[in-house]
Amino acid sequence: MKPNYEELLGIVTHMPDYLVLVDHEIRYIWVNRLDPTLTWEDIQGRSVEEFLPPQEKKRIATAIRKCLENGTEEYYEALGYGQGQYETYYSCRVVPVPDDMNGNPRALIVTRDETNRRNAELKLAESEARFRKLVEASPSWIALLDENLNITYMNHTPADETGLSKDQVIGNFIGDTLSGHDREVRVDLIRQVAETQKPARYDSKSPDGLKQYSVDLVPIKEEILIITRDTSEQFREAQNRENMLKELDHRVKNTLGLVLAIANQTANRVEDLETFRQTFTGRIESMARAHESLAAAEWRGVHLQELFHRIAFPLVGPIKLNTEEKADPLLPSSSITPLSLVINELSTNAVKHGAASHPDGSFKITYRVKDKILTINWQELSPGIHEPDIQGNSFGLKLMQGLIEHDLGGSMHTSWGTETLCHEFSFSLSESPDHETENF
Repeated sequence: MKPNYEELLGIVTHMPDYLVLVDHEIRYIWVNRLDPTLTWEDIQGRSVEEFLPPQEKKRIATAIRKCLENGTEEYYEALGYGQGQYETYYSCRVVPVPDDMNGNPRALIVTRDETNRRNAELKLAESEARFRKLVEASPSWIALLDENLNITYMNHTPADETGLSKDQVIGNFIGDTLSGHDREVRVDLIRQVAETQKPARYDSKSPDGLKQYSVDLVPIKEEILIITRDTSEQFREAQNRENMLKELDHRVKNTLGLVLAIANQTANRVEDLETFRQTFTGRIESMARAHESLAAAEWRGVHLQELFHRIAFPLVGPIKLNTEEKADPLLPSSSITPLSLVINELSTNAVKHGAASHPDGSFKITYRVKDKILTINWQELSPGIHEPDIQGNSFGLKLMQGLIEHDLGGSMHTSWGTETLCHEFSFSLSESPDHETENF
């Protein structure tokens, strides 16, 4: 059974869309429902143009007249009133309908409130714009491939390999942007990700081998997302950590060997426990202070003046180091421990038998650098200074000679005169691998 006119009118009245029938002069003939602020008497026989937003009036009226004149369906989108402001958004379709009894054209305007959709689209567009900014600003190279593995998007110029611009790369096959002996392997892996729809990762190098990259392949239906990150710094840090661990292991073994040698030789040359304790503790403390200096410098080396300050000054007081050098020499890390022991022996001997044991004693310490060879001259001036046991069994002197000649790869010369004692030693400032510790 077909619905009657009243039923149809009730259905149309409850439609969410606004339906407006206008005559050939764009005057209201009928509406299915009205804005709550208006009544039929307010609009009956009046032009639609009177109720259009000022900024939209000309465009909307033109679309309606075009439909009436040409009998074509027209479409437009426009702002509308909401709470007294133009804050709603409408899509409008103007449809020609049969002429009236006098043969004048008429049109039906179907208006739909698109405010929610429009707001959602605007928010989506804003979100996409923010996301695009993040992607464009990313230090990683981000590219998108189509089903044929052609590049359809790229955030910036490729991180390595081609030297091509962004515009030159987009649209090309991904394999054309890769180089290196493993190029085909990488292309096959990308194809595998496309076929299996399972993500993968591989590491790569720049053609010159100076940069390291981590590449993630992420399938997105028929496309492949490629994210390439420069991991050169992390790679170097990992290598440095590995090298430092190896170096630390080597140095710990050498240090322990040196401690054992010092302990054995010290024990063999003292007559009582207290003398052993003082002598051995002094030597080990000098090694500890040298280690503190190295740790503070992150094992990159220590300056000569600082090492004297840490090792000699606590024993003999502040000593001026005389030199014509403009810069304080930076000692290589491998030389710090042996040199600290040498300085400790010199300072300890000065306290016991040399310049620091006499009120009129004095020091004259100089250094010079030539062709990366550091020469240190330690001179003591003091009445009654003891002659060193150069040919005898002085462990301190033997320890210094062994450290300078073996660990530092240098040379040492000791001389003695009336009220003077001089030790001069030289070694290279170039970093060298540690040697195994001798049994002094």
